[in-house]
Amino acid sequence: MKCFLILQFLMLASFVLSAQKKETPLLEINGKTYSLEEFNYIYDKNNSISKEPLSKKEYLDLFVNYKLKVTEAEAQGLDTMPNFKKELKYYRNELAKPYITDKKVTEEIAKEAYDRMLKEVDVSHILIRLPKDPFPEDTLKAYNKIKEIRDKIIKGAGFEDMAVKFSEDPSAKKNRGHLGYITVFRTVYPFETAAYTTPVGEVSPIIRTSFGYHIVKVNDKRKSPGEIKVAHIMKVVPRDATKEAQDRARNEIDSIYGLLRKGEDFEALAKKFSDDRNTAVKGGELEWFGTGRMIPEFSTAAFALKENGDYSKPVRSRVGWHIIKRIDKRGIKPYEEQKDDLIQKVSNSKRALSGKTATIKRLKKENGFTVDSAAVLFMKKTYSAEGMSKDMFFSKLEEYKEPLCTIADTTLYLHDFAGYLKKDRSLKPGKSPLVFDEKLERFFDDNIINWEKAHLEEKYPGFRYLLDEYHDGLLIFDISQKEVWNKASTDSTGLKEYYDEHKEKYDIPEKFKGDVFFCKSKKDVKKIRELVKDSVSQDLSDSLKTLLGDKFVQMSGEWEKGTDSLMDAVLWKTTTKEKPQFPEGYKKVCFFGTFEKSKPQAFDDVKGLVIADYQSYIEKNWVDSLKEKYKPVVYPEVLKKSKK
Repeated sequence: MKCFLILQFLMLASFVLSAQKKETPLLEINGKTYSLEEFNYIYDKNNSISKEPLSKKEYLDLFVNYKLKVTEAEAQGLDTMPNFKKELKYYRNELAKPYITDKKVTEEIAKEAYDRMLKEVDVSHILIRLPKDPFPEDTLKAYNKIKEIRDKIIKGAGFEDMAVKFSEDPSAKKNRGHLGYITVFRTVYPFETAAYTTPVGEVSPIIRTSFGYHIVKVNDKRKSPGEIKVAHIMKVVPRDATKEAQDRARNEIDSIYGLLRKGEDFEALAKKFSDDRNTAVKGGELEWFGTGRMIPEFSTAAFALKENGDYSKPVRSRVGWHIIKRIDKRGIKPYEEQKDDLIQKVSNSKRALSGKTATIKRLKKENGFTVDSAAVLFMKKTYSAEGMSKDMFFSKLEEYKEPLCTIADTTLYLHDFAGYLKKDRSLKPGKSPLVFDEKLERFFDDNIINWEKAHLEEKYPGFRYLLDEYHDGLLIFDISQKEVWNKASTDSTGLKEYYDEHKEKYDIPEKFKGDVFFCKSKKDVKKIRELVKDSVSQDLSDSLKTLLGDKFVQMSGEWEKGTDSLMDAVLWKTTTKEKPQFPEGYKKVCFFGTFEKSKPQAFDDVKGLVIADYQSYIEKNWVDSLKEKYKPVVYPEVLKKSKK
């Protein structure tokens, strides 16, 4: 049940109401007021998906009961339990995401990713590494080094030669900086962007990633070949294999290739001989893949296969030998088919920072964000002062009393930033103050996001209603479990007494088994009675058809009383709210068969049904006691006005 609630609320998390309006009181319980607007929100949402919609007047009773249970749960302190607080906090953060993310920018980045997916880029690169938390002097040294390398290449030095000589990518000595074809999501976003935006034959500007500084040379761009599905037979060659072992692997793969050429089944050979045991059991079959997902030698050979069913000659890769069989090939799916997956990937990757940047820019404007340049200047001068220690630096920041920045009605000071900095091991007072530019920006961004998240209820009624609904749903689950469900399942005496008082409710209903005939006239009914007499035989079907043609409709089977409005009317002459639907034009009826009277059922046979009914009985009594305890005050005239 909790899982259902969670999914329901997450599905509705995109519901946003922007303007805060004055709300109209509709219900008061224990001194707390609930508004007409909240009622309408819950009514519209739940009633729109209900198979049997209720009027607002009918729904108001449910709303009152709902809030009474919440009031009692709070009175019992269930909203103060650690598990409740933890769960509510988690889902508040989840529900907040649509409000602190720029949806338009996210969709633009997803479309950018799709456009890149249509092409592949052959790249080489040179890397100068940076430690995880570099000091300013490390950053400057690495930047100057990569700049010097780039300047030499621009002046005519060979990119490959410079990669072998200077690149700090361990593979550069062997591949001369050449990475081959890449596509979207196969490398870090800044590197990918440099690859896709740099013209063929040119070298990118210097880019920084989590690895360090890079320059990227674009060797070629081509249309994406799409994705391919293959199977393979593999013989592993370990990195430290002896010449004898290498020769043995080569001979084995050649022998397997020879068997294929003689008409042996690929799948059977893969199961028997392939060293890739994960795929061997499936006849060597691999998942769909595109360029950049597999070892280059493997990928190149796979995409070179022209037709489904074609297989390659033995192909050598760094892990061994392969024979590759093409199973199928497909192009890139249309954007609309991949949009949701791309948005999910974008949201979970660092390229989502672009969306975050746009959001922060908007929030700065909305919330009147300002920075005191004098405070920033004081901090930088203090940091770079000769002989300054960490302790002295933080002490000076604590003493400075002027604001650092304001976000709406909130003011932050240098001592707030000091607390943010104290865990930063890269700080070295007495050095260049450039280190603060990035750290200050991160401090401002974090506080703007946190301020917005803390004020979502005030700014967006839709968010507040959604969070309140989740809050109330959790409490109602917990209080119902305590006051209703557990009591019903453990109160064996009360359960048995309830069964004894309502035993007839659990009787097996009266049944009819036989045939019902719907005719066009009384005359036709009479003919059927004369032919069938006391019983119906399947052998009479042809005779009836010959005699009456299409003047009757026959229904054969077994029906319980109270389960079919048509059969209730025909067999038991009872009426229900649902009007019986006779076959059109066939209103005269006769039937032949047997009736079985209703039978009582033992308690153990219907215990599950009894527990469910007993729960409803306990809940009704409990709600009645809550009404007596809290005496809810409803303003029905407000509801009448809202209808008008």
